[in-house]
Amino acid sequence: MHVQFELEAGHVEALKSLEDGRKKIELVATREAGDKVLATVYVPKGELKVFEHKIQKYASTNTPKGRPAHETLIAPITAIRLAALRDFWTDDDAAFPATNAVARWEIWITDYRRSVTGESGSNNTSGRPSTRWSTIRCPGVSARALSVKGMLSVSLPIRSTR
Repeated sequence: MHVQFELEAGHVEALKSLEDGRKKIELVATREAGDKVLATVYVPKGELKVFEHKIQKYASTNTPKGRPAHETLIAPITAIRLAALRDFWTDDDAAFPATNAVARWEIWITDYRRSVTGESGSNNTSGRPSTRWSTIRCPGVSARALSVKGMLSVSLPIRSTR
């Protein structure tokens, strides 16, 4: 699933805390919206508990310095929701296709299988299999926004759309 986090602007350290490479939780897109930053995060099936745990710790546990646990991540969050198609858009908002218009889409999907090809998330240049991810580019998909939106419901690890 993809989750959209809305954060107060100016909290770059919180963006880094949204990712967890061991759990394959990945920040896939960010954009500014007024005084907020919108961060789209891919969360594999069963791993939403990672965020639930951090929120519970924030509410119930203090660090040795007396600050809430995971404060850097949780305090700047103003909203959390499931991501929508527009949340993956990396071009100018004005270029986003109308809902019923047929448009050509470029879709980037993350492949978490062991791979040496593609754009490796671990910057693997050794020729040995990467243990992180590779990115697959699917250019020139012609579809309506509603059809592309349907891809979100099958939990593809989409990185971005253009």
